[in-house]
Amino acid sequence: MSILVSPGRSGAVTFDDSPLKDSQNDGSTAPVSGGALSGTPVTPGVYGGPRKLDNAACEDFFGRLKKEMFYNRNWRHTTVEQFVQLVDSYIRWYNEKRLKLSLGGLSPVEFRASRRLAA
Repeated sequence: MSILVSPGRSGAVTFDDSPLKDSQNDGSTAPVSGGALSGTPVTPGVYGGPRKLDNAACEDFFGRLKKEMFYNRNWRHTTVEQFVQLVDSYIRWYNEKRLKLSLGGLSPVEFRASRRLAA
């Protein structure tokens, strides 16, 4: 359970980190009963849990980075500085030079320039 305390506000709001539905209510709040929270100014809050679409772009990017750059190399003799430089180079290539079919075979930079969008 996580406790959120807002500055300038009395009490706290709890967020249960797991999906919880109570058969006595509509599932919109996590019931607080007894225990350490009994008699405290704590308001039950709603935590909808992780949402897959919130992380989809990040998951896709890091999956590609691992598949295209990380797994096919022997990193045994690579220093941290070299590794950071390689990751930076990959990210720059990914953001600026890779060709995407969904962009008509253009790189993201070329696509933005063709549409006169800011880079």
